[in-house]
Parts: sequence; C-alpha cells; structure tokens
Amino acid sequence: AETLLERINQALAEDARERIKEIKRSSIQERIEQLTPREREVMVLMVSGHSNKQMAKELNISFRTVEAHRRRVYQISFQ
Repeated sequence: AETLLERINQALAEDARERIKEIKRSSIQERIEQLTPREREVMVLMVSGHSNKQMAKELNISFRTVEAHRRRVYQISFQ
C-alpha cells in the first residue's frame, strides 16, 4: 500500500512540474508574440551571438534601429 501511495504522490508531483513548465512556456510565447516580425529577427540574431553591427548588416538596417529593436526585445523579455 505504501508503494502505491508513493507512486501516486510521484505522479502528482510530476503533473505539477509539467503544469508549471506549460505555464512558463505559455508566458514566454505570449511575450514573443508581442514583438514585431523584425524584433523577432533581431532576437534570433541576439541569441545567436551576433553583434549590433553584424545584425545591422545582415538585416540591412541601421545600427540605431538594431539598438531600438534590442531595447524592445529586452523590455518584453523582462516584463
């Protein structure tokens, strides 16, 4: 009987962990959806390790525009 109870508790704990993960994923997805397509492009390049200068060149936009998009990505990421 104790083993069954332990298994039930383990299953409940695992379910709780999975629900928390799903809530976090949903929250992140909602924030990403607030970004414009260009801001998402900048975000992808940011996490890939590109510098502002590299992003500007790759996206054919100004350095200042990259900075503005990065600011917005950070604002949305850390709200």
